[in-house]
Amino acid sequence: MEAHEKSFAFMNGAIRIEIPFFQRGYVWNKDNWRDLIEDLLDGKSSHFLGSIILKAIKTESGEIPRWSLIDGQQRLTTLSVLLRACYDNLPLDTYDDEIQGDLRRQMQDMLFYKERSISTTRKAKIQHSLVDSPAFCKVINGEMKDKLDDIVLLEEATKEKKASDGILQCYKFFCTYLNKDQEKTIALWELLQNPNIKILVKIDLEADENEQAIFDTVNSAGVRLTCADTIKNSIFQYAIDKAEEIRKTRQPIEVPLKDQTICIESKENVIELYKNTWEKTFGCDGDTIGYWATLRPLGRMTRDNLEILLHSIALIKGFYNPETNKISDLPEKYKEYTKNLTAEALMEFIIEICRYGEIYRKFFCTFDATTLYSYTKPIQRLFHILNVCDISTFHAYILKLLSKYSDLDEDSLPADISTELHNLEIIAIRYVICGSSTKNFNKNCADLLTDKTTTDDLIKDRQAEIGNPVFAQKLKNISNKHATLLLFWLELKRRSEDTKCAEKELKYCYTLEHIMPQKWQEFWPVNNPVVKDDNGKNITDSEIAEEIRAAAVYEIGNMALLVSNLNSAIRNYEFRRKMEGEGRKAGVKKYDYLLYTKDVTALYDKGEIWDETQIHMRTRELTDEILKIF
Repeated sequence: MEAHEKSFAFMNGAIRIEIPFFQRGYVWNKDNWRDLIEDLLDGKSSHFLGSIILKAIKTESGEIPRWSLIDGQQRLTTLSVLLRACYDNLPLDTYDDEIQGDLRRQMQDMLFYKERSISTTRKAKIQHSLVDSPAFCKVINGEMKDKLDDIVLLEEATKEKKASDGILQCYKFFCTYLNKDQEKTIALWELLQNPNIKILVKIDLEADENEQAIFDTVNSAGVRLTCADTIKNSIFQYAIDKAEEIRKTRQPIEVPLKDQTICIESKENVIELYKNTWEKTFGCDGDTIGYWATLRPLGRMTRDNLEILLHSIALIKGFYNPETNKISDLPEKYKEYTKNLTAEALMEFIIEICRYGEIYRKFFCTFDATTLYSYTKPIQRLFHILNVCDISTFHAYILKLLSKYSDLDEDSLPADISTELHNLEIIAIRYVICGSSTKNFNKNCADLLTDKTTTDDLIKDRQAEIGNPVFAQKLKNISNKHATLLLFWLELKRRSEDTKCAEKELKYCYTLEHIMPQKWQEFWPVNNPVVKDDNGKNITDSEIAEEIRAAAVYEIGNMALLVSNLNSAIRNYEFRRKMEGEGRKAGVKKYDYLLYTKDVTALYDKGEIWDETQIHMRTRELTDEILKIF
């Protein structure tokens, strides 16, 4: 290994740089582009932009030197695009023909190579693969100079736009920036051409050196690799190594896919496998890339969908121990597992990851303000409950459960699977509302995966903590968050069973209202209405009456969901004014869209008063219904 400070002019030599097919695409954005220009123009003698790692590729005698770009793809690509943008924005018409020819040769020497000295055909020195290649070639070949208007700005990009459009947007960003300032254009052009201005640390590896160790330890500037990136890189590097072993032994293996069989006997076959598995599943278009990059909670942190998937697979396969391993250990655990697999087993594992990916994307719900929920969709219901309860521990077990039924939709899942999903709902809701510890959930999930326990066991073993008596008692002093969740799913269950109710789906967008207000003292004094004990007798001790009223406010029977927040003044009024409103200030009746809220307003319409007796009665009724579900 050799490491040297280099200028970008190192690209002047006879060199061909290939980006491995399994590396992620171009991800830099306008913040990175702006930072790069500012770093280059800061007026300092040193403009250090980070490191690049190149590994020599063995070539035949007479071939142009070839290097594999192990790290530094983002900055090397960006610098190349910047150089092309500088050339395209130089005031060429102010130079004579000879100088114009020199400038063109300088640009070509930096960005292109010729297969042979006598060849007239030039190819880009940086050989992008897969999704980024078309865009990069268009820019470097000068095809986009007069087509800037065809490039959609990042802010305007639609879901249909591919991730590779980032290279085109990068070019447009630089052209727009440079078009306004010829002085900066010339300065950047000269800086990039100057062999004395060191802006990179170039690390060269021999063909037989282990790049993965270097790749994993180098601290790169710019956008850091994700956990998933590192795992993918190591898996496919091992796959290439296995293919090389197969090539030497001349004993190819056949890998069956859904609609074809791939014969693995060379690196090219691994590339084909990559395109038909990993790229198809995780990177085929902008929507797909966006889905897998979407963040979800995982424990106390957020992780993207792909990382959560890989974490779940590691748990299912048993090479990740949640009690002793941290999420940061995941790449290393994948390396340990995959490097010991046979060639056939490794290729099958790649296919297995992608199959789990298809199941994950099909069933693992994502929610936003527009999501419509239905009680009859058990998977959707479970994930919504888990999200609200901040529980992600059971994702691996859910994935394993659903893996056998990838061809089914959630309306046609077998009864035993539906029961398991429902048990997980019960566990989530009861553990959280009852305040039972969830610290053993990681172990519980591992035991579920290995059949050492069942969801029934997890419910039965904690009856003293989460059983009906404890759970019912907790509903008499419940948080707004959990009350909202329970009332929402009670509402959907009732709607699913009510033949007269046409609207079976609802958005999770309601506000929680305490019918007897939390600040009850001014308009709800204990003598109006009077507070009664459990036998219906008036309580004459005002202190006791106040304690009973203060407690009743936080029972689930005193809570209702509304489609909008009440005015703060109305919120604390007595029952009549709170129901009817006053003047332009709407009351509860204005927003009683939901069936369970209408039950409260119906009592008002009958002339009933709202007091502790009504609250206790409604709490018992709601508790009975909740216990039937959860």
